[in-house]
Amino acid sequence: MTPSPSVVLAVILDEPNLDRMKTAVGDCLIEAYTADELTAAISNAEILLGGWPTESDIRSASHLNWFQAFSAGVNSYPLKTMEQMGIALTNSSGAHGPQIAENVFSMMLGFAVGIPDMIRFQDKCAWKKSVLEGRKFELYGQTILLIGLGAIGEAIATRARAFGMTVHGIRRSPTAKPEFVDEMFDQSNLH
Repeated sequence: MTPSPSVVLAVILDEPNLDRMKTAVGDCLIEAYTADELTAAISNAEILLGGWPTESDIRSASHLNWFQAFSAGVNSYPLKTMEQMGIALTNSSGAHGPQIAENVFSMMLGFAVGIPDMIRFQDKCAWKKSVLEGRKFELYGQTILLIGLGAIGEAIATRARAFGMTVHGIRRSPTAKPEFVDEMFDQSNLH
């Protein structure tokens, strides 16, 4: 007897979202968090949520209709095979904008005040105040150029504006300039 088609969850969710998923899908949900578990579960899956299926995983997934990637980028997946097999692929473009923008700003702020140098000096039990003071700067009044103004770029741009930075942006497809961008350029300005 062939097992019933299933929904394979290959990304770890927090408990409230996992509970919601279990309620929505019921007994058809299979949790497969490792590569081996995914390989074992995918052959009867109709839907795959997350994970990193290999070419052979996809080829063995004769029932798979939809793969929801939990990343924005999908170039690492076997796209041609998925297309040949008629598997719909959706991604999470835009879902990570705020988190990535906050990470970018934590790095920018750390660089502006010299945290990488401070850590290196701390590891050597040294304090080089004169070196640190000469390298520090403020983000306020600086200019940032964002190459790509999708969800992540826009989230960074809004934060940059809040920090008093001048924001320049480059977007692949020409659109109206967002209000939080001071100047827009097209890709021909990259060289």
